[in-house]
Amino acid sequence: MLLGYLVSVVIFILVIWKINHKRKYQFLQFFLLFLMIIISTTYVYLNAQKPTYRTFNSYNEFKKLSHVNAKVMRKDLDYQVSRIIPVNVHDERVIFGNTVISDDKNIYSISNNQVIVTTLDDLDIIKQITIPHTTPLFLYQTKDKLIVIGELDKNTIINIYNKADFSLFKEIMVDGVLVSSSLIDKEIYLVTSQIIEQETNERPSYLENKVVKYLSYDKIFYIKDTFSKNFINIFKTNVDVLDKSNMISYLGLGQVVYQSPLNIYIAEEIFDEETGNSESSIIIRINNHSLQITGLARVKGYVLDKNALNEYQGKLRLITTLPNKGNLYVFNDKLKVISKLENFTDGKEIQSALFYKDRAYVDTFSNKDAFYIIDLTNINNLKVNSINEFSGYNTNLIYVGDNRIIGFGLVYDGKDEPQGLSISLYDVSSTDEIKLLDKKTYLYKDYQSIYSEVLYDAKSLLLDKTKKIIGFPVLYWISEDHISNARYFYAIYNFNDELTHLGDITHDSEIKKGIIRDNKLITVSDNHIIVNSLPDLALLKQIKLS
Repeated sequence: MLLGYLVSVVIFILVIWKINHKRKYQFLQFFLLFLMIIISTTYVYLNAQKPTYRTFNSYNEFKKLSHVNAKVMRKDLDYQVSRIIPVNVHDERVIFGNTVISDDKNIYSISNNQVIVTTLDDLDIIKQITIPHTTPLFLYQTKDKLIVIGELDKNTIINIYNKADFSLFKEIMVDGVLVSSSLIDKEIYLVTSQIIEQETNERPSYLENKVVKYLSYDKIFYIKDTFSKNFINIFKTNVDVLDKSNMISYLGLGQVVYQSPLNIYIAEEIFDEETGNSESSIIIRINNHSLQITGLARVKGYVLDKNALNEYQGKLRLITTLPNKGNLYVFNDKLKVISKLENFTDGKEIQSALFYKDRAYVDTFSNKDAFYIIDLTNINNLKVNSINEFSGYNTNLIYVGDNRIIGFGLVYDGKDEPQGLSISLYDVSSTDEIKLLDKKTYLYKDYQSIYSEVLYDAKSLLLDKTKKIIGFPVLYWISEDHISNARYFYAIYNFNDELTHLGDITHDSEIKKGIIRDNKLITVSDNHIIVNSLPDLALLKQIKLS
C-alpha cells in the first residue's frame, strides 16, 4: 500500500510539472492538488487506525516509550475477569485448570493452600502437597503428571509432579500475576501481568529449575495504542521435558484471553487519554506453536469475556459491546474483517454470549431480556434470525447438548434491582425461535443474600451430558444472634424438557466442584469430601480434609 502511495505522488508531481507549462490548465492543476491532499489525508488517517507492533534492540529504545500513555493511570485490574473458566464445547484439546480434578484412581483438590490427593474408591488421603509461601490456584493433569499453578508474591508458579510417587519433576516461576492458563497436548500455557516498576531496567524473566532466563529485547513487543506501563507475558512449557520452555512479552493489559488449539487471542481495550473511556479494542493473535504475533485487528466496543470469542473453521468470530449497542465480526485467517453485523442489539448492552457451530446466541438487558439468535451459516450475509424477550437476563450461557442451553442469570420482574438468581433451560432446536422450557429461581427475599459463582465462572459447575445432570454451588447468608453467617450447598438438577430439582448437598465451607463416578455424586469443599448416591442423593460416605 505504501508503494502505491509513493507511485501516486511521483505521477502527481510529473503531471503538475507538465501542466505548469500550459497556463490554460491552471484550474486542473489546483484541482489535482486538492485531490492529492484528500488522498494523502485519508491514507494517513487509515494507517493511524491500524494496529501495528515493533520490538526493541536495547533498553534505551525501550525507555523511549516511557512517555507513551503517560497521562493514563493504571487502574486496579480484576484478574478474575480473565481467570474465568468457560465450559469447553468447541474442542476438547484445550483444557482449562480447575481446583478439583480426578482420574480413574484419585481426586486432586486444593484445600486450605494445600493440594490433597485422595483415593477415588475409599477416600483415603494419600498425599498432601504444600508449596512454601505459595497459594495454589489451578490443577492440571496428564496421564503421568500432576501440574499445580500457584501464586507467590507477584509471580506465577508452575510445579510439575510425577503421579507415580509425587516427586517434583520440574519447577518454574514466571514474572507477573496469573491472567490465564491452559493445557494443550502436554504444553502448559500461561498469560501473566507484570507491572513495570519506576526506574527499572528489568526485563521479564522466568526461573526454570533454579536458572533465571531473561527475555531478549527482540522478544518484547510494543503494540501501538496499548498500555505501555505493564508487561503481558505469554509463556509455555512442555510438561514432559525439563527445559523446553519459551516466552514472549508485549506492553499492555491483557483484559480478555481466549485460546483455541492453534492460537491465543488477547483483547486489549483502548482507553482515551483524556476521558479514560473505552470505545474500541485491539485483538492480538499469537500462534501457539511459535509464540509469534501473527495478526492484529481493531474493532468497535470491548470484549465482554472469553465466551465472546470463538475460532471456527479457520475464522475468528467475535462479539463486542458498548453501553447501548452490540457488534459481531468475522475475521479470515489473515485476521482481516470479512463480515460484520454492527449495532444489532438496538440500544441494549450485551450481558452474555455463546457461539455454537453456525450460530451465535446473545443475551442483553434493558427493560426486558432480549435474547438473539444470529445465523452465521453464510458469512457474507450475517443476520439476526430471532429476537425473543424474557424477564431478567443471563450472565452465563452454557450449551448442554441436544439443542439445549442452560442460562444462569438474575431475576428482574419489572423492578430496578434484581430480586434473585435464576437457572433457565432453553430449547434452541429452531433457528427462528428460542423456547423457554423451564426456569428455577433463588430469591433474595428467601435468604439474607445469595450468590453463585456460576453466574460468571464455570469451574465449579458439574455437567454430565449423558446423565443430563447439572450441579452448581450456592452461597447464602443467614442472621444468627445479630451476626451474619455464610452457608453453602450444591444444587443438583436433572435437565431434559424441564429442570427437575434432585436436591442439595450441604457443606460447611466453600464448595469447589461436583464429580460423577458411576452412580455416585462426589462434592468437594475446603473441609470435606462427601459421596452421595444418584439419583436419590442418599449419603454414602464423607471424610474431613482439614
